Amino acid sequence: MNRKELTIEIGMNIRKYRIQADLSQESLSLSANLLQAYIGKLERGERCPNIETLYKISKCLNVPVCDLLDFDDLKSYSDEKLECNIEAKIKLLSQKQLNILAQVMDILSEYFK
Repeated sequence: MNRKELTIEIGMNIRKYRIQADLSQESLSLSANLLQAYIGKLERGERCPNIETLYKISKCLNVPVCDLLDFDDLKSYSDEKLECNIEAKIKLLSQKQLNILAQVMDILSEYFK
């Protein structure tokens, strides 16, 4: 797993546990003393948190830091994690890649009818 993939997976876990805790990004940011925009960037995989930030977030979400770093179930996504994973990966694509992806999705949707 490269750094970008790791960053995306950490962000997805932060989002998953924030939603499970029924917290908004704003309330998490206030509790963790972080900027709301930074929480958004973490969840989208645009920024990689340092260990101190992971610790603050884990305390606010009432989960161990190791849960934010747990990627053992990467191939068995829940609906929520699947959607978040797809969204994060789409944001990394160029316009050309997005066009190719759209064409592939059209083909797949026809195939699975």
